[in-house]
Amino acid sequence: MGVQESRLRVEDRQAADPDGKWCVGDLTPKTEAAKQCPGFGIDAESPVEVPQKAMSARVFVHSLASGSFRDEFVVQFNNVADVGFWQGVRSRCDFDRLYEDLGSEHGGTMIQPLPNRKADYFRMQPLVWSVYMHESGTFLENWLNAVIQAGFGRTGSFKRFLSNQPIRQPVSIHGWDSVSHMIFALPMMDDVVDFLEEPLDIVRLCELSSNTIFQNGKLFCAKQWERMYAERWPAFHEAQCHMSEVTRMETDWKSMYRHTCSGHYEALLEVYDREKKLGFAMSCMLAKVTWDANTNCFIAGYVSASQVLPERIPYHEGYRLRFCRPSVRDELKPELMPPQVSEVYGYRATWTTARESHVILLNRLEEYLVWVQKHLLFKKRFCMTCPSSKWARAWSCNGRCSRAAHSAGGLALLSQFCGTSTARKR
Repeated sequence: MGVQESRLRVEDRQAADPDGKWCVGDLTPKTEAAKQCPGFGIDAESPVEVPQKAMSARVFVHSLASGSFRDEFVVQFNNVADVGFWQGVRSRCDFDRLYEDLGSEHGGTMIQPLPNRKADYFRMQPLVWSVYMHESGTFLENWLNAVIQAGFGRTGSFKRFLSNQPIRQPVSIHGWDSVSHMIFALPMMDDVVDFLEEPLDIVRLCELSSNTIFQNGKLFCAKQWERMYAERWPAFHEAQCHMSEVTRMETDWKSMYRHTCSGHYEALLEVYDREKKLGFAMSCMLAKVTWDANTNCFIAGYVSASQVLPERIPYHEGYRLRFCRPSVRDELKPELMPPQVSEVYGYRATWTTARESHVILLNRLEEYLVWVQKHLLFKKRFCMTCPSSKWARAWSCNGRCSRAAHSAGGLALLSQFCGTSTARKR
């Protein structure tokens, strides 16, 4: 009776639990599991075929790509070209070179083309650049796997792709591995840098805070230096921008800011209301303008035939300065500007250039002597025709002018010097 009751209890329990999850299973091990192991029932000396791992490639974005705007990727290969594991850093140019080599060796129709590069990638914001790099890494990974599955993993071009650079140490595959990378990848970094208006704040943030920020923040700092320069000296900024366009040379605005503050930068500008005189109220005069940081003023040296003292223009009157109007800037010829001191007295000045300048000076002296002779002849005729003039009263009976005696003596000395110099030159 006891045995029958136990059987009924087991049947009721199985009926109560139709899914069987509470049922007690057989405690003895199954013999079918051992038969499924590789090499079961085969002699130990017979070779056993172990399934090998499939060939694959993985592409990650380099950790410094987000902050430095470099299109570099970390590439990993498993069981490719008789190598169990390989890892290295490759740029987008290396992928393009691999595609060209495979196309020249095996035909371009057999290989899937690479994803197109965006032409304006250098104008992207840091966050957009990071997203673009991650998408490019995914496309390149699929392209490499397609190339490996097509059987090009053992070709010479693929091996050259692997041996292009030495295998580096494993690098971090995450683009947000440091706080500096995360800060520079965020779009608010532009607002943080634009908020700074003093050179000391820019230096403390971009150069003294961290070495990583100093290396990766040069793009932001250069724009900020130009913006501060344009806000402080608008006329100087327009003049330097025009000079950069003409000479096709990039301007280092940080150095320009330092040179302008020290007073070493000079620009040819136009000044309204010269010296605030009534005679210049409706005019705009040409002047060589520099900046004086001690007095916080512009120093304007006017281009005049007579000696004129420079004018000090306060900073709050900077609106009186302007560069050449845009409508006539095309007529400017910077190549006709006078040479700098380094060009005249630099190490390139040789005896030949000094001799040529001496010959030019002699030619100018001869032209000046001809002009002086004509000028004196005109004065003599004027005195003879007009006896009531003051020049006629100064003219002596022998036909020589007492006021022109010094000029005549200087003329004789110049003629003697020119004659001897011309003889030496010949």
